[in-house]
Amino acid sequence: MGFLVNIIPSILLPIFFGWSLGGEVDAWVCYSAGGCYFAYTMFDNTDGKQARRTGSSSPVGMIFDHYIDSITAAINTFLL
Repeated sequence: MGFLVNIIPSILLPIFFGWSLGGEVDAWVCYSAGGCYFAYTMFDNTDGKQARRTGSSSPVGMIFDHYIDSITAAINTFLL
């Protein structure tokens, strides 16, 4: 869920500003990217704690979570 929320600004930015990313960036784009990143961090930090609490965590789930986090780091670098 957090990964999907984080994809939203990376899709909106090229749609509204093109792939050259030239020109001024509107304030609403910055606010939406910040809000989506905040939602991503909340989702990412609570899912592992909940999985450990309910006993449903596994090594494969942890590897998948770290894989998604690394993709998200690349997306956020593009947004910055």
